[in-house]
Amino acid sequence: MVDLMGALLGFFENPAVYLVLVFIYAILVAIILPIPIEFALIWPLLNGHLALFIAAAIAMAAGKMVGALFVLWLGVKVEQSVFYWSKKLQWFGKVVRYLSLFVKKTGYVGLYVILSIPLMTDTVPIYIYSIFHEEGKKPSMVMFGLTNFTAALTRAAIIALVLALFGVQLA
Repeated sequence: MVDLMGALLGFFENPAVYLVLVFIYAILVAIILPIPIEFALIWPLLNGHLALFIAAAIAMAAGKMVGALFVLWLGVKVEQSVFYWSKKLQWFGKVVRYLSLFVKKTGYVGLYVILSIPLMTDTVPIYIYSIFHEEGKKPSMVMFGLTNFTAALTRAAIIALVLALFGVQLA
């Protein structure tokens, strides 16, 4: 057990390995882990490494974009089944209609705002915007990816700003 802890701490001491782990973690957060992505930024924050914080924010944003694009691909694959069952089950049809209307009304701006909120789970909104778009109208891969990427950067900037307001220095 001590060796495992030592190995894990060693990963944090090597910035290249740390950034790869942040990238992989961000992909997993987008796809299957309904936990806040900010945990990826804890180590540079605790150690006051501004350059590593910025690099981790970029790795986090890139990983989240990759994960979100995978979820979008998956959402497009299951779209027909979702709309099929929405016609068969009345209660499910209402859920699909409301979520589709929400996604249609809010669009990429809504996705950006939701994903920019610190400590918000990314997994659920990414799936909602991937699956519940207008039937037959697939979201743009470029816009969906860019929205996720920029929202992650915004989220990191908000965290840095809040910490600065509380006197935490990153330099």
